[in-house]
Amino acid sequence: MNYAEKTVDLLKSRKEYISTAESVTGGAIANAYVLISGASSVFYEGFVTYNFAAKALRLGVPVNLPETFGVISEECAAAMAEGVIKNSKCGYSAAITGVAEGREENREAGTAFLGVANKSRTEVFRLNASGKRKEVISSFTEQALKLVYEFIKKNPN
Repeated sequence: MNYAEKTVDLLKSRKEYISTAESVTGGAIANAYVLISGASSVFYEGFVTYNFAAKALRLGVPVNLPETFGVISEECAAAMAEGVIKNSKCGYSAAITGVAEGREENREAGTAFLGVANKSRTEVFRLNASGKRKEVISSFTEQALKLVYEFIKKNPN
């Protein structure tokens, strides 16, 4: 059983929902969940907020965050995850921002930040990957699925 399946099963047992906000993975985390039979009982919605303006508009990320911390930062991932909790009817959220290729904001390709939250707690994880763009995104997705499952398992609402 993979981590997406484990997460869906765990959320079903708790009668909880998860929503996602993704930038660098472009919806791949949400896709991993919706490929699981029965996911509609636990997956509420997914945001793909690739542009910062979308992060601010849809998730409520503070507009001054890029100037202060950068979009590819722990602070942005946390704000995205917390914004999902505030703006969605879910008990858990996962949000990711990062660089798949090239260099942005002094961050090397293969750097991402994953924010995972519930109604009372937010944790942020730094992810690293190497390879071509598609391989990096796939690695970020797999790392995120594992970390989200582990967060939900140890942090019941």
